[in-house]
Amino acid sequence: MTWIALTPDEQETIFQSESTTEKQIAGDLKTVVDRMIENKEKDLAASAQQLLFLINATNGFIKIVWWNNEDSEVVGEWVYEVQLSTYWETEDDAFNFDKTCRFALFDFTEDHMILEDGTNIYDIFMKTELSDIEEVLI
Repeated sequence: MTWIALTPDEQETIFQSESTTEKQIAGDLKTVVDRMIENKEKDLAASAQQLLFLINATNGFIKIVWWNNEDSEVVGEWVYEVQLSTYWETEDDAFNFDKTCRFALFDFTEDHMILEDGTNIYDIFMKTELSDIEEVLI
């Protein structure tokens, strides 16, 4: 597991994962979102209260952006990515890839984005290549 940048001058926003299970991928999502929160002001996303997870089974990654669902716009400058090459290379079925990533996102949301009183820290939205944007409700 390693962080990389698209170019040497840019922020490291790509997390190369070796995860192959739902639980491991949920941990990767936490790692990336923690970095997003840490860099929120530098990313010009200080006001953002929503995250959008874009699951791409064709290419084996999950992109994550700060999001404004009311305006359907990305907030901030940076796009983060979890590259799931190890899992993607062993999974022959795109529907299984989507399913595993969706359940990992549900686990991540339930474990890390909901306070004890039931309120959300951030609203979570997701989209796959075959679905519209939908809110993750736990």
